[in-house]
Amino acid sequence: MVRRKKNSNIPWIGSIPESWNLQKGKFLFSQRNEKGNSIELQLLSPTQKYGVIPQTLYEKLSGMKTVKLNDNVDLSPMKTIHKGDFCISLRSFQGGFEYSEFEGVVSPAYQVFYGNEKIFAGYYKFLFKDQSFIEKMNSFTMSLRDGKNIAFSDFANSFLPVPQIEEQKKIAEFLDEKCGAIDFAVENTKASIEEYKKLKRAVITEAVTKGIHGNRLMKDSGNKWIGQIPIDWEIIRLKNVATSFTKGNGITKTDIVENGDVPCVRYGEIYSKYNQAFSECHTRTNLSIISPAKFFSHGDILFACTGEIVKEIGKSIVYLGQDECLAGGDIIVLKHKQNPSFLNYALNCEYAQAQKSYNKTKLKVVHISSTDIGNIVIAIPSLDEQENIADYLDSRCSEIDNIIARKKQYILELEKFKKSLIYEYVTGKKEVPAATQVEEIVDYPYFPAKYNAKSSRFAQAILMSKILDENCDNMGRVKLEKTLYTIENSIGFDFDTEYVRDVAGPFDSSIYDCEGIISRKNKWFVIDETGRGVSYNTTEKKDTYKKYYMKYFSEYDAEIQRIIDLFSNYTTDKAEIIATLFAAWNDAIIDKKAFTDENIVNDILDNWHDKKKRFSKDIWLNALGEMREINLIPKGYGKHTVKKGER
Repeated sequence: MVRRKKNSNIPWIGSIPESWNLQKGKFLFSQRNEKGNSIELQLLSPTQKYGVIPQTLYEKLSGMKTVKLNDNVDLSPMKTIHKGDFCISLRSFQGGFEYSEFEGVVSPAYQVFYGNEKIFAGYYKFLFKDQSFIEKMNSFTMSLRDGKNIAFSDFANSFLPVPQIEEQKKIAEFLDEKCGAIDFAVENTKASIEEYKKLKRAVITEAVTKGIHGNRLMKDSGNKWIGQIPIDWEIIRLKNVATSFTKGNGITKTDIVENGDVPCVRYGEIYSKYNQAFSECHTRTNLSIISPAKFFSHGDILFACTGEIVKEIGKSIVYLGQDECLAGGDIIVLKHKQNPSFLNYALNCEYAQAQKSYNKTKLKVVHISSTDIGNIVIAIPSLDEQENIADYLDSRCSEIDNIIARKKQYILELEKFKKSLIYEYVTGKKEVPAATQVEEIVDYPYFPAKYNAKSSRFAQAILMSKILDENCDNMGRVKLEKTLYTIENSIGFDFDTEYVRDVAGPFDSSIYDCEGIISRKNKWFVIDETGRGVSYNTTEKKDTYKKYYMKYFSEYDAEIQRIIDLFSNYTTDKAEIIATLFAAWNDAIIDKKAFTDENIVNDILDNWHDKKKRFSKDIWLNALGEMREINLIPKGYGKHTVKKGER
């Protein structure tokens, strides 16, 4: 039943259910001004991402160092915060108020408040992270010397939605589950992005040290970072590759003019837009201002030699534009006669980066000298091979970058969906669905898709018939079973199967029973088995299966058809790769452990049949990216696969 709504007359809230109330924050929350007491105290850090957590835990989760207090510092003057309290931090205007799961103390600069008996803290934890609420609070921010802040009094006089306490709990529990799943997917995707970045670095290092022509005679490079190189390659210091190696002109901010006639680049522009197109990194100046003018041109390589972030300083960027440009005084320009793209890959690879040394001043500005850069040792093949390697890396890195870009877009979509989800439920635009008995008691195995058949094997055979009817001419037994497996476990049918990690697995012997049902028993299909494999042909009776299909699977037909269409374009090997990845990924979800794409692939290579190793790790990883692109993502339905002999 659709609930009746009323207008809250508050723009950021909009309409709310008729049974909900609106009250000012001061009637729901009170400030806490207690100081640390004699109990054992721990210092907590308010964070936008993790809430209010122990400082030591924040360092562990974020990898960032915080300002340490001396062990002898008395924490008792600090402000007490209890589990379930909220904190207004100096940056709450950016990400909402922070919720504490811990007992401890925070800096007296923070404002701490807690709810009364009308509120369930878990509901308001989500309300305070709603983007509309954050924007409303942002309108109250007070400018401070070091940032902005929100006064508790402004929050206290703001109206908030107040559902019945039981509904607050339902909304909080629902959002905990849904947002937790989204956060898990985001973290997995971020971890996967890091794995692809590692893969890209490895691909580049392998190509610029070993080449791309497979097995060949190798020699010791004499350099601990480079190791073995092809016997016809040269080891040379960068300064000996250069035809010119100089610092740019001393261009300052005052030299940059809007009506300039010459493009120029300073280190800050390269540093701040390192991953963008070079054309977006330059400004302009008048040539008459700069004397003498030192130009760089197509194929020259630039190094930013001063900055604040070590990982970017000393990296190279190749200029592939056609106009001559001026370089700022904090840029080193390398002119050379090598393939510019190959040289740029080599100079940014792991072995070259490992050789760089930096100097930090008292102001924490990082410098790298032209001497340091010039002494980098690199491996140089012939110009023809440089071009081949550069072309290969352009293509290979573009593939990986595209996968990473899709993953980043996926994260943005998930985060956008999460924001929408929170807003819709904390403002009552949507009602938490009533929990069904199945949703309450089902854990594992999980079969959400119900079909009205007395025999699971007969229903499975009907689904097999649908697959063959759509794609009989292009279907062998392996491809058929992989299609059937993926449909079964993607949608969540219980066919009383238990798939084994076998040679062409996932495999279950039920396929033979199904073949008997569709051929010998019902004569819908003829099965021909020869030394070259199995083929299937229809008979004049084959349409008989359709009445059963509509009875059992009509409500799932769109997704069944989608998966059949996907697999119809696959070779047998590709079908095996996709179904195996689906199974290993699904197993990882069932295990309820954090995992990355590399974990999934390693599980296949280490714990499935050795024949899976005939496909390279890159092939497996690329196929995982494709599965996300086509939305073939497991949900943890069905049973965990088992190793052969473990049934």
